Amino acid sequence: MELRTLRYLVEIAEEKSINRAAEKLYVSQPTLSRAIQALERELGFAVLERTNHGVSLTTLGERFYYYAKSVVGQLEAIEKLRADRQEDTRSRLSVSVAKLILKDDMMLQYRAALSAAHAELILLETTQEEAVLNVASLRSEIGVITANSMQLQAIRRLLEIKELEMELLDECPLCVHLSGDHPLAGQAEIDPRDMLNCVYMHLPYDYFANINYMSQMNGVQLSDFKRTITINNYHAMINMLKHTDAFIFGNQWQADELKKGSIATLPLRAVGITVSLFWIKRKKELLSAEALCFLDLMRKNYGFV
Repeated sequence: MELRTLRYLVEIAEEKSINRAAEKLYVSQPTLSRAIQALERELGFAVLERTNHGVSLTTLGERFYYYAKSVVGQLEAIEKLRADRQEDTRSRLSVSVAKLILKDDMMLQYRAALSAAHAELILLETTQEEAVLNVASLRSEIGVITANSMQLQAIRRLLEIKELEMELLDECPLCVHLSGDHPLAGQAEIDPRDMLNCVYMHLPYDYFANINYMSQMNGVQLSDFKRTITINNYHAMINMLKHTDAFIFGNQWQADELKKGSIATLPLRAVGITVSLFWIKRKKELLSAEALCFLDLMRKNYGFV
């Protein structure tokens, strides 16, 4: 199996047309067709099928495409490293982060650990479902996710379907974040029933968030909170926490960072719900040096003590 053939397949899949791919690759259409036919014979299954709008990937072809794109991307990165001078090197990493406010100090540690002159770190703050899909679709190289014990089994099933794997970093009890000036902030722990008159703030609902909706917390369900705000940005959430009686469900890993903004973190009283912190990646894929550096810092900053 030749690298050139993998490049051909990736270009055809992304252009959805053999003719357009041939134009971009500066090869003839028959050359591409013969290369794909040879690849299919070697694999033992079809990777492309013709449609009224050009060509599309078969089910197995789509799975093979993700691996091919990963291989091509990594080899191209190696070629670029060999060609670049040290002062011109660039690094790029995309991470999807779900339901976790990362420490500012860790971002500084990450930048200090890089040798590249130009570094690009793309942090996509999103829901748990979208973080999984971003990694599966190559939009992000890795995902960092927190999920409670009610959601974890469903997330594991989706990871298996999407051919992703996870590494558990830590676990903690489910917590509540609210303003340090909130009347409930002085307690050692908080009962969900005490918050029924407060504003429940959350990220946009996805499949995994809906799993929580009818769950019981000391006899309280999320549907019992009659005042709610949906916000898709963590910094907007923090600002709202500072100036209102709103609260969010969260975890201990972001407690120190939120404390800098006068946000208190309280464990929930005897609800029996834990939260897991883990990262995900595509199976059988070698991670970039940037991703390995980021994950090493995640383990140091958030891993089991």
